[in-house]
Formats: sequence, structure tokens, C-alpha cells
Amino acid sequence: MNCSRYTKIIQVLLVVMLVMSLTPVIAGTDSYIFDPESIKPGEKAGGKERVDLLCRLCWDQTYAYPTIALRYGMEAIGEASRTGYLQGSIKAHNLTGIVYDVMSVFDSALYHYHYALELSQIKGDTALIASNLSNIGLTHWHTGNFKEALSFLFRALNYFEIKNSQYGQAACLNNIGLIYLDLNNTDRALTSFEESLKLYTAIKNSLGMGAVTTNLGRLWSGKENEKKALDYLLMSEKLKISCQDNYGLAITYRYLGQLMARLKKHTSASRYLTQSLAITDKINDPNEKGWTLLEIAKLKLDTGNPKTAYQPAQEALRLAKEVKSLKLESEVYSFLSKYYNALDDTGRSYQYYRSYKELEDEILNVNRINQLIDLELQHLSKKKTSEIASLNREKNDQFVLIEEQQQLLSQRNLMLVLAAVLLVITILSAIFVFREIRQRQLRLTQLQMQELREKQLREILEAEIGERKRIGEELHDSLGQSLSLIKLNISTLRDKSVTTHDVPQSWLDNLITLVDGAFSELRTISHNMAPIMLREKGLLAAIQDLIDRLNESTKYTIHFETIGTVPHADTLVENTLYRVIQELLNNIMHHSGATEICFQVISDEGELTIMIEDNGCGFDPGQLQTNKGIGIKNIHKRLSNLGGTVHIDSVPNRGTTVTLTIPV
Repeated sequence: MNCSRYTKIIQVLLVVMLVMSLTPVIAGTDSYIFDPESIKPGEKAGGKERVDLLCRLCWDQTYAYPTIALRYGMEAIGEASRTGYLQGSIKAHNLTGIVYDVMSVFDSALYHYHYALELSQIKGDTALIASNLSNIGLTHWHTGNFKEALSFLFRALNYFEIKNSQYGQAACLNNIGLIYLDLNNTDRALTSFEESLKLYTAIKNSLGMGAVTTNLGRLWSGKENEKKALDYLLMSEKLKISCQDNYGLAITYRYLGQLMARLKKHTSASRYLTQSLAITDKINDPNEKGWTLLEIAKLKLDTGNPKTAYQPAQEALRLAKEVKSLKLESEVYSFLSKYYNALDDTGRSYQYYRSYKELEDEILNVNRINQLIDLELQHLSKKKTSEIASLNREKNDQFVLIEEQQQLLSQRNLMLVLAAVLLVITILSAIFVFREIRQRQLRLTQLQMQELREKQLREILEAEIGERKRIGEELHDSLGQSLSLIKLNISTLRDKSVTTHDVPQSWLDNLITLVDGAFSELRTISHNMAPIMLREKGLLAAIQDLIDRLNESTKYTIHFETIGTVPHADTLVENTLYRVIQELLNNIMHHSGATEICFQVISDEGELTIMIEDNGCGFDPGQLQTNKGIGIKNIHKRLSNLGGTVHIDSVPNRGTTVTLTIPV
């Protein structure tokens, strides 16, 4: 149970460390960049995890206790080297460089920054490359090497703009503003500071906001706008206290002391400078201590205590030479020139003035200032002209590598797109060809099935016709002969008057009549099953024969008309039409009550049309669709099997017209 609670506590602490690692630290007036990865919760402690933990501890102590932070940084470097952890080695060297920079040991800081930069370039991590470039530029600014400082900062800014890193851009712009402020170019400095503050505010970075507000306070103090200067410096004090940024707080107190001295509030000035001096001793920052001692010396000179001003000025000069800060050394020489002038020692005053001017000219000569301005113009125009891209390749091999990688990536993406398009086209073509083949096979199969079906139907119909013919002939030849013999015998009995009283003559007459009727019916059935007229003379003659037999009855008036030359059609077609006409005439006789029938046979371009019209009672064709009789079904089936059609036009009480159409 206790072990489980302990594990949960460790996980919570690690998550807090992860969140903290997402906010790189900003130091006071200037802005360092470092973004370590935290240990993932739940992972066991090992080589990489130990390096990450040491980096985290180093980072947390950098501005409060830099000596302790340095021990963590050096231990992290050793552990990363032992385990071959490249990412950890980059972080450890970058952090150690920041610690040395805070402690004003600038040579060591540059060594570790450049080492981390080389490793970052090997790894190809643009974020780490940009962070190291920015930190190198910041250290060059501390030593008064403005040209190198601005060159490195603009290179870092280019990387951060490509990565769209708001934090990185804010840090670089803040540091660039500091250089312009030292060059007395307050307009450019103000623009850089305001852009930096806007970015820091957007990402809610209190450390960065504290750094920029300190610089804005210094800027407005130089413009003699004491109200704005005081507002920004007091805002910076609150931000740095909340973040426990001792390094930055010492700088803020120094500028507040400087501002109070200008306002002739000497007590407040002395209090702020004393606070700044105490913090620099606490964090062991000789560079900032030197600047604070210089301000204390100035305050003592302004308050009429020139003799007490000499010692802090000499201590500031010693510290400037120790940390190799040309800026601080130059300012101390300027103060000592004024100091000896106040003591009426013009010789020493002139000597220190010459030292001041020589050092100032070394730091800020006209050519160097022009070069710095050119650097910014190059940075601003890189985004707008292709001509500067060539200059960028000459000055920054890393950008060339990025561009080449992007081109290779674009070409690879293009090839992938083209391959994908070709693949899609191939697949679509294959699908189209496959579907076309399938459709052709389907059409061929359907055609073959249709031909097979027609062949089978033809064979069935031909078999039916043959069977009808056979049955008709057998009825006529066999049963007809039997009936003839019966009639002959009955006639013989009647003629010879051999009948007895039990067999009346009338019965014999009646038998003969019945036999005649049966014989007549037999001839009709035999004729209908195998019409001789159709077989011997064709369809028109067979239709005419049907009409003639109907005319024997006085019930119907029949009209028959042919249009065009009616060809002698296939036997199967003629038999089918004949059977259909028989069925239609049978329907007329049994259902219509008609008295007049009209026949029309029309032959036109390979198509035969037969129209049969009567003046009977008619019917509703709509009802016929839902309740077809067997006869109508047979008619439709017979004609459709041969590619023909049936059209029925009928209205109740107005007769019926049936149109048969079939190819011949």
C-alpha cells in the first residue's frame, strides 16, 4: 500500500517536471534558450533518465544557485558521454554553457555552446541548433562583440521562424533589442522589445515578460521618460519575484537604483543598489556585481562623496577584466575619467578618457555598425527575394541542407503522387477492361442462351406440330374408317329391310344421322390439328379456308383483305400464326357476341402484321393484365417465343381489335 502511494507521488512529480520542461528559461535582461525533455512517468531510472533528471535539476538551480547548477551540469555531461546519449549530451553542454554565462565565465560558456552546436548539427535537430546559436550570440553580446552577437542571433531567428517557434523568436528579438539599445538605436530596440513582449504574452511566459519589461524600463529611462521607465521596472520586479529569478532581479534592482539616482532619490537608489549587490554575491555573478558596483560609485560621486566612490569603481574594473567584459571595462574608464576630473586631476582624467575612447572605438566603430545594420537588412530581405537565398547558402550551410532536404522531400512526394496516380489509373483501367470482358462474356452468354432457348422452343413447336399432324392423320385414317364401316353396316340393314319389330326404322335413321355427325366432327378435329390447306398452300389459303367455314354459318359477316405481297413464311411461323388466329376466332365466337369480323394481313419490309377486328361487346384490357385467361396467355407466349408481339385494343361495348406482328 505504501509502495503504491510512493509510486503515485513519484509519477506526479515527474508530470510536474514534464510541464516545467515545456517552458524554456529566460535570464533577466537577456534571454537564454534551453528546452530539455523530462523523464516520462512510469519509466525506470537508467542512463538516459538520469541525464534528463540531472539536466532538470541543473536548470532549476541555474539562476538561484549557479554553483550548485554547475555541479549538476558537469555530472550530466559525464553520464551522457558514458551512456552514448547524444540528445542528453547536447542538453547538458547547452545547460552548462548557460550556467557559465550567468556566472560571467564567458570563455567556458562559449566552449560548451559550440560543442553543443556541433552535436546538434550532427543530430540534425533544427530546434537545438537554433537554441545554441541564440545562446552563443547572447554571450558575444556580454563580451561586447556586437557583430558576432547579431550574426548568431539572426541565424537563430531564421531557424525559429522556419520552426514557427514563438518562444524562440521572442527570445531572439529581446536579445537583438539589447544590442540595438547598446548601439543607441532606440527605435529599432523598441520595435524588437515590443514584438518580443507580444510573443511572450501570447504564450504566457512570465520569465520572458520579466526580461523584456526590464529592458523596456531601461530604454524609456534612456529617453528620459521616467514614468514609463518606472512602470516597466516595477512590473518586471513583480514578475521576477514570482518566478524566483534572482539573476534577473539583480539587474532590475540595478536599473531601479540608476533611475532613482537620476530622480535625485538617493536613499531609494542606495537601497535598490544594495539589494542588487546582495543578490549578485548570493548567486556569484561577477559580471552583474561589477555593473552594480559601478552604479554605486556613480551614486557616491553624485552625492558629494568622491573619495568613497573610488574603491567600488576599482573593484568593478577588476571584475570587468576578470570576466573579459569590454562593455563594463569601457564604462568604468568613462567613470574614472569623470571621477578624476571632479578631483581636478586632469592628467589622470585624460588618461582614463583615452582608455575609454580606445575601448569604445574598438567596440563600436563605424564599419562594425554598418555591418550590424547590413545583417538585419539581409535577414529582412531573405524572405522576399530569391537573390538573398544564394547569400544565405554562402553564410549558412545548414539552411542549404534544409532546402536540399525539402527539395528531396518534394521530389519524393511528387514521385509518390505520380506513382499513386499511375497505380490508380492502372487499377481503373484493369477494372474497366475486366468489366468490359465480363459484359462481353455476359452478352455472349445471353446471346447463346437466347439462341439455345429459341432452338429449344422451335424444336418443341415443331414436335407439337408433328404430333398434331400424326394424331390428326391417325384420327382420320383409323377412327374415320371405323365410322365409315359402322355407317355402311347400318345403311345395309336399313336398305334390306331386315329390321324386326324390336328395331324400328326410325332408330336406324337416327343412328345414321349420329354417325354422320361424328364423322363430320372427326373431320373438323382432324383438320384443325393438321390443316391440309396450311401445309399445302400456305397461311393465306388456310386463313381463307377458316373464313369459308365460318361463312357456312349465317351468324357472321366476314371481311378479308391483304396489303402487300405476303411471302411464304417459315413453317413454324405459319403454324404459330394459324393457331393464334384459331384461338382469337374461338374467343370471338364464344365471348364477344359479334356479328361482323374484319381480317387484314399486311406485309411490309420483313414484317407481317395481322389485324382482327370485331363489333362485339369488348372488354377492359387493364383487367386482362391482372387476370389473363389461358388462351390469351398462350397467344402472348407463342408470339414472344418467335420475336413477335400482340397488341389488344378494346373498350367495353365498342368491340375489340387485336394486332399481331411477327418478323418473317
